[in-house]
Amino acid sequence: MLKTPYYKGTVTYRGAAHPGRHVPLIDADTWQRVQEVLESHKVGERSREHPHYLKSTVFCGTCGSRLIVTMAKNGQGRIYPYYICIGRQQKRTACQQKALHVATVEELVEDAYRGLQLTTAQQASIRELLTTELSSTRFAADVERRDLTIQRDRLLTERTQLLRAHYADAVPLDLLKSEQDRIARQLAEIDTRLAATDTEISTVEANLEVALRYASNCHAGYLAATDQHRRLYNQAFFTRIEVHEDRAEPTLREPFGGFSDIVSTVEVERQEPGQPLVTVDDLLRSDNEKLPPCGESLNKTVLVPPVRLELTLDGF
Repeated sequence: MLKTPYYKGTVTYRGAAHPGRHVPLIDADTWQRVQEVLESHKVGERSREHPHYLKSTVFCGTCGSRLIVTMAKNGQGRIYPYYICIGRQQKRTACQQKALHVATVEELVEDAYRGLQLTTAQQASIRELLTTELSSTRFAADVERRDLTIQRDRLLTERTQLLRAHYADAVPLDLLKSEQDRIARQLAEIDTRLAATDTEISTVEANLEVALRYASNCHAGYLAATDQHRRLYNQAFFTRIEVHEDRAEPTLREPFGGFSDIVSTVEVERQEPGQPLVTVDDLLRSDNEKLPPCGESLNKTVLVPPVRLELTLDGF
């Protein structure tokens, strides 16, 4: 039943797939993941669920395919859990990465957290730069809010004058309606932009402090966490973790990716004292070069991307 594409909004007619008129029950990506799980059960072990807190987070470091848990039995009949590359297992890729014992993968992820944990000095560098950016953001928001309020007041005045002119038979009904529609659209746009500028900077600052607190204690906290809480840690910190035989390479979520980039840039600038530190303009630029993966050094031309200040940290 789970194999039918009807769930993702597709119907099959005479062997051909067509978009259905019904509302999809799940998105296409989730449906495909279900197929991968079902397919993996056909090879080796019979269908059996092997839950682990790193599942859906770890991927093959060689080909990028998802890592899945399988149970291997030795000559004495003892069963050991391993992470294997589903791309290699199903021969969808030319991947040759070996199976890794689950305990080995766990240790590699723990080591990744050790490299991410911020020192007191690193926290201070991040806080200094973000405080400057927040001050600039607050000033820009105040200016924009003032300008939008002036525009809104002018439109409200124009709408009132338009009605008065219509009542005085100076404006025909069709022109009145078209002008009212125009004013209504512009007012709606302004209200949307005003709502966007009403983000509480204090809330953002509090959320960033929460993020800094977790980043400053992430390795120790992860080691002490239960399996369930480790899953939450991984979901909060990473979009994915690519696992090689000797290391784990995580892709960080924001704002932790921004934290890492700021730390890397500050360390480079300290090694090259003749170069200026990152400025607010650098933080706010949107055309930065693509940064190398976490852990690689940054050259002096790479700029820090803006940290996502809209983070809510609902997961914490």
